[in-house]
Amino acid sequence: MNKSLKLIQKPVHFLLYRILMKNFLRLIFGVSYKNINHFKGLKQFIVVANHNSHLDTMSVLAAMPSSQLTKVHPVAAGDYFGKNKLTQFLTEFFINTLLISRNKSGAKNNALDDMDQLLKDGKSILIFPEGSRGEAEIMQDFKHGASILLKKNPSIPFIPIFMKGMGKALPKGDPFLIPTECQVRIGNPMWIENIEQKEIPEITEIIKQQILRLQD
Repeated sequence: MNKSLKLIQKPVHFLLYRILMKNFLRLIFGVSYKNINHFKGLKQFIVVANHNSHLDTMSVLAAMPSSQLTKVHPVAAGDYFGKNKLTQFLTEFFINTLLISRNKSGAKNNALDDMDQLLKDGKSILIFPEGSRGEAEIMQDFKHGASILLKKNPSIPFIPIFMKGMGKALPKGDPFLIPTECQVRIGNPMWIENIEQKEIPEITEIIKQQILRLQD
């Protein structure tokens, strides 16, 4: 993205997420936020959340402090959101996505390298460990990408988020919005103690349990 677009991205994101999107989500879907203040005071983090709907990313971004909006990169499938140049531009400019490939050989490692570089550059990441949208209100198995990144960057906390109702408001495969009551529950920022000595599956289980704790 060129410098001119970068300059206008910040005010555009403020208008889109802090004013338009947040009010749209609240009025149409009754989206409410719990512990939104957990983002405050953090310069960098990895957000990990359950995934049922295309509303998920927008709902999380609407919770972000204005100062963080252009510094957070949601991870998204390049074959879906970058299928052509126009779609790629729109998602990168308005959502600030990091588009990754799910198909090419070796793409998984390249994607992790790209995410790791963003973190090394001081950026934050929003990642859905389930990988793709699942059945509404049913959590799928977690992939290990977030765990690998946390182990490589032990000074960066993760913020667990549980989203309730999104899969019913905009179900996978259904183009119609269904007004319902939704909630975004934001957990405390967490640093995993002695993460360097832990195995990746163990870290993944810690992340999953922290998200599950937010169900209640």
